[in-house]
Amino acid sequence: MTAAIKLSMNSWHTEPWLKPIGKLVMNFGVLELQTYWFLKLLTDSESEVTGTLEWSFKQRVDLIRKLADIKLVGTSLKSEFDTAWEDALRLAAFRNAIVHNPLVFGWHGVPEAGPPNVICVPDVGHLGAKPKITKPIASLDEINQAVNDIVRTATDIDRLLAECEAYLRNAQTAQ
Repeated sequence: MTAAIKLSMNSWHTEPWLKPIGKLVMNFGVLELQTYWFLKLLTDSESEVTGTLEWSFKQRVDLIRKLADIKLVGTSLKSEFDTAWEDALRLAAFRNAIVHNPLVFGWHGVPEAGPPNVICVPDVGHLGAKPKITKPIASLDEINQAVNDIVRTATDIDRLLAECEAYLRNAQTAQ
């Protein structure tokens, strides 16, 4: 995909995108919060959790998975746990592509009429007189699907949090 970039701010064309992108960002915040809840559960020190406040989502997930390898040894939870956090990392990459790039709205495969049907990253190497779009990020349908995937993943992680709490409580009682 290569198309010319036209500067337009606060355009009516973006209206259909605003609510889904907002939902993507806000719902992902639940996954962010869940990392802290899992760290609190799997660490012995509140200062360890506080020390991760400046960490990236991936760094926290990596620590959670490392701690789970130790604390959840021999449980059937580990496989589901790994799958849920892999899904969360995939969704983080999608979210990051949207919130950490210079984005432009565009039309892919259709005439330039009505609302744009894709979000793209401009080819920053060619931002001269005729900048080009070269990397499509997502369609509106893909953003809506990602929102649904975030909700599903956060629901799975919430259930796993409760199951891990019960497992660790029972393991402590058995000692």
